[in-house]
Amino acid sequence: MNAVRRAWGAISSHGELPFEVWDEDLRVDNMPEWPIRGPYEGHEGLVHWRDDLCEVIENLHFDVREVIKLDDGRVLSIQRATGRAVHTGIEMDVLWASVLTLRNGKIVHAQGYWTPEQAREAAGLSE
Repeated sequence: MNAVRRAWGAISSHGELPFEVWDEDLRVDNMPEWPIRGPYEGHEGLVHWRDDLCEVIENLHFDVREVIKLDDGRVLSIQRATGRAVHTGIEMDVLWASVLTLRNGKIVHAQGYWTPEQAREAAGLSE
């Protein structure tokens, strides 16, 4: 679960991505209605994903609120994203979530959801 926190922190800082926490065969899938489409695959795809996000959202920052272990290979992460839309200047402050699949301690798949509730339902945690 430390890999998940490190991954989000590095994306926020716009610095070097910690590829040691991302599997070489990774896949990133955004929410269907998200302006950044995808999918993004591999380490090169991860760089493109981060760069694409930064092209539409300036001062992007992720604050990990919670990481929940679902089973031996999956976690649910809830994060707050803040920033400003580049083209409209609209401030963004959203709580969203993702279900991450790990293999050998590395993130191999990330699936984004608009709300923590949607992610919980997708992960089989709905009430």
